[in-house]
Amino acid sequence: MLRWHWKFTIRRGEYGDEEKGYLIRKKLGLSSIQWDAMEPARKDVLFARKLWIDANFQVSFVFDEEHIYCNDKAAVVDVSFL
Repeated sequence: MLRWHWKFTIRRGEYGDEEKGYLIRKKLGLSSIQWDAMEPARKDVLFARKLWIDANFQVSFVFDEEHIYCNDKAAVVDVSFL
């Protein structure tokens, strides 16, 4: 945590793909196992929406047994593997 604070808050470093993925995963409430099991094409949609940025994530999500629906229907993530 201290490294994260130093690297991204104090030094204002840019997030790499790993850090972006971690932030997206946490915002979606997924475990690392769930994230790793997600299809790469599904992750690509989340990355394309730049959901690691708070302003881009300020949408409501509706969860059902098999999908996460973004309120604008642009991102549907299959969570049937959960």
